[in-house]
Amino acid sequence: MPTRLRSAGVLAVGLLVGLAAAPAQAQFIPYYGKNKVNYDNFAWRVYKSPHFEVYYYPEFEQHLARIVSYAESGYQKVSSDLKHEINFPIPMILYKTHSEFEQTNLSPGFVPEGVAAFTESGRDRMVVPIDEPPDKLQGLITHELTHVFEFDLIPRNFVHRQVPLWVDEGLADYERGLWDTLDLMSVRDAAVTDQIPKLSRFEEYGDSPNPRLVYNLGHAAFEYIAARYGKEGIRQFLYTFRKNIVGGAMEDIYQQAFRIKPEEFDEAYEKWLKERFKPFRDKQRPSDYGKNLAPDSEKTRYTQVFAFSPSPSGEVVAALTGNRAEGELDLVLLSAKDGTVLENLTKGFTEKFEHITYSDEFVAGRSISFDPKGDTVAFFARKGKRRNLLLVSPLTGKIVRSVPMDLDQAEAPCLLPDGRHALLSAIKDGVSDIYLLDLETAEYKNLTQDAFYDSDPQVSPDGKTVVYTRRISGHDKIYAFPLDNPAKRTQLTFGTFDDTAPTFSPDGKLVYYSSTEDDDIFNLRSLDLRTGVVKQFTDTLGGNMAPAVLPGKGPEKIAFISYFKGEYRLQTLEPGEPLKEVDQEVEVASDESIVDFQPDVVHQVIPQNKRKKHTFEKLFLEGRPPLNVGVTSGGDFFGGSQVALSDVLGDQNFFFTAMSLREFRSYNGTYLNLSRRLRWGFTGFDDTRFFYANPYGLQRGFGRQGAFATRRYSGALALAQYPLDKFRRLELSAGVLRVREGFANTAAGDLVQQQASQLGAPLFLSNGSIMPLEVSLVGETTRFREFGPLTGHTFSLSFSAAPKVGNTLSRRTVEGDVRKYIRLGQGAVFATRLRGFYSTGTSPGYFFFGGNMELRGYPYLSMAGNKGFFANAEMRIPLIDVMKTPIGILGPVRGTLYAGVGAAHFRGENYRFGTSEPGISYVKDQVFGEPVSGYRLVDGRASYGFGLQFFFLGYPLHFDWSKLTDLKVASPTRFNFWVGYDF
Repeated sequence: MPTRLRSAGVLAVGLLVGLAAAPAQAQFIPYYGKNKVNYDNFAWRVYKSPHFEVYYYPEFEQHLARIVSYAESGYQKVSSDLKHEINFPIPMILYKTHSEFEQTNLSPGFVPEGVAAFTESGRDRMVVPIDEPPDKLQGLITHELTHVFEFDLIPRNFVHRQVPLWVDEGLADYERGLWDTLDLMSVRDAAVTDQIPKLSRFEEYGDSPNPRLVYNLGHAAFEYIAARYGKEGIRQFLYTFRKNIVGGAMEDIYQQAFRIKPEEFDEAYEKWLKERFKPFRDKQRPSDYGKNLAPDSEKTRYTQVFAFSPSPSGEVVAALTGNRAEGELDLVLLSAKDGTVLENLTKGFTEKFEHITYSDEFVAGRSISFDPKGDTVAFFARKGKRRNLLLVSPLTGKIVRSVPMDLDQAEAPCLLPDGRHALLSAIKDGVSDIYLLDLETAEYKNLTQDAFYDSDPQVSPDGKTVVYTRRISGHDKIYAFPLDNPAKRTQLTFGTFDDTAPTFSPDGKLVYYSSTEDDDIFNLRSLDLRTGVVKQFTDTLGGNMAPAVLPGKGPEKIAFISYFKGEYRLQTLEPGEPLKEVDQEVEVASDESIVDFQPDVVHQVIPQNKRKKHTFEKLFLEGRPPLNVGVTSGGDFFGGSQVALSDVLGDQNFFFTAMSLREFRSYNGTYLNLSRRLRWGFTGFDDTRFFYANPYGLQRGFGRQGAFATRRYSGALALAQYPLDKFRRLELSAGVLRVREGFANTAAGDLVQQQASQLGAPLFLSNGSIMPLEVSLVGETTRFREFGPLTGHTFSLSFSAAPKVGNTLSRRTVEGDVRKYIRLGQGAVFATRLRGFYSTGTSPGYFFFGGNMELRGYPYLSMAGNKGFFANAEMRIPLIDVMKTPIGILGPVRGTLYAGVGAAHFRGENYRFGTSEPGISYVKDQVFGEPVSGYRLVDGRASYGFGLQFFFLGYPLHFDWSKLTDLKVASPTRFNFWVGYDF
């Protein structure tokens, strides 16, 4: 995911199965999953423009004309540059806000807040929220539109060469036409500090701490191609790529397009880039200013600082920093003296919020605020559809107050001296304004109420004056107004460059801010509110952003975010003598005289081109059918695939699944409607599974293959799912099934019948029809890494009942599966699981388990019963991150220490889980085993051991060495190999 918030990106076409895991995946990925909640019901409309088919909803109507103007302007530019036309209407799905955009069903999973938009490579659908300033929104749409041209020029079909990310994203940013200041900063930093990778071997994100660097280096690379070969060189490169998409080597592409080898292209590009930024080599580095207060990434788990706020005393600094161990953003307290991490205020997992959010402007904006009294630190965090303002105690880390907001993209909190109010910026109806929030009542007031994009409010020490950033005519400027008279706005800075993130000096006479007037580089400045004199204090190589005064004795110190060698630091500076001064006049703002951004093409909406979207509009195949394969610990292969059809919005879905396990086949056809919060559908299936039953001592007489049984369910179910929030949901199903169960060996089946009759117990096998109704409560808070669960918990609690109707079978079943993951150190995880099953009725159901990650060491699916449970405890330890071998890259490599216990039995069986009576251990020999005394297992089963897990080609390979035990005697070590994820 891009580091800079709201970066554009490409998401691959994915498969979204909203109500139930596909059978082909059920054994391979044993997780329940979090919920993508549809908070809104969209009444979709379609508008046809010259080159686009625009999907929008009525609340969007006021923005339709200008957004289509941006899109048609982008088309005119990209088509002209690439000399290419798209011969189909380009689907563009529009959302009014990012929180509504995140509800799209066109993404296979959750859309992070850091993704500003995406375009699919399969069906060329552009999915875009419009909550950006006009000029940035024009650039965003042009970026995404360029992807459509790329996918048309270089088709991503079934057999293709992978197009490097720098090509896709670099060309999209190049066609956008302008450099974002933070993007240009990262390229300049890479060039001057000798961190330019070889693009011909740079396929994905690389090892840079700034994942967006590949976008930016690609942007620069296309500028280089245009500078050396002209725009025809860009077209030649793309068409050569298209010609060599199947077969041929990368060397062929560079040779045919530019008549040079790939390494010669890398050398020439690096030389050009370094020459371009040669004049910047003598600019200041962070070490020229003062101390770096960012956490030491070599000594702590924390890395970089993305936002900060000093305490009133100046002794500590609250900061947002990356937590490598947790893989998340945390709010920490740092020492203002040396940057020591004093406390993590948001450590661990909490259900009180989903994640911390930060400014849309990333490090150039403000994200947290210390209370002027020092009692709390304020930040915004995601909670449901929108964000809550959270106030946390710096002493205890407890959340003192959580204020829900019904505004979108709420950010940049500023706590006022009165202790009751806060300033913030937020979006309503697609426009960002400054709001005053009452912390006790949650009532708010719009203070700016204009058509411009306002952000980053800060209040003067006396609480009377507000300064903020307003974007006008494509540039950010500093404005001010009296808090008691917001309509009296004064523009404080001027010019065709950006001035951002203002803050007051302790005496209220100066405003510190960052400006890009010099070479599009953020530098620190101050504005004297009495005289209008502007002073500049830095002339940096990277960028110095979001300044704030560090209170304390002695000379005044300024803290700020500084970028150097791919990382964001928390730097300090004693302003001292300025590097330069600028005189300017302060004027009263006049909105009438401002001409805001205007697109090149102005589109007038034609009412006749509007219509309602059809329910199953444009139902097409969703990408290439996936292939899932695996191996059980019993040596049985399983695999499957799925064909998915979806409408243009991903709301109406049809899935056709085929799976095989050993020689058994399962088929499933499902329709799912994902357009509302209540998701529903229908499924029809023919599902055959096998297990190894051992009722009444059968296995002793017939052996493992003789105890081989099958269960076949055929029928149809109605499905429904209602997410309570992101982490919990209710699931319902009801239908009619045909059940057919039996033994592969007919003699074994006859013997089971005889034994059941002798015991007076009903035969556990069922044949007939059943009409089940099931309700489940499912929860999932687990945080995952590439190897599987890291921390959190998950559970599924279900109850099903099948009433007796005519000749149908009847049963009642309760089932639970609860798991807990505790993170211990860097990547180590202690995982526990308890699963239980109980079924009764005239024809009770049963479950089966054993082998793989359920009860390691035992034969696969060798335990079955109407009642049963198993429990696991595992210590999973990282061993090797990546290992290069002759057969490819293996990694990560992890070790597992495990123990498990379980049991199952059928109704009517003689059953004892364990006993303290002397007897014979069954572990090594059930007839002539060792005599034992003390507590031991009789019908219970347990095992322990260790294992290794390798990842190869994305598949987790497991090698387990297990000992079976009755808690007194242990068996010789058994080895098992299987493919699949851990629980």
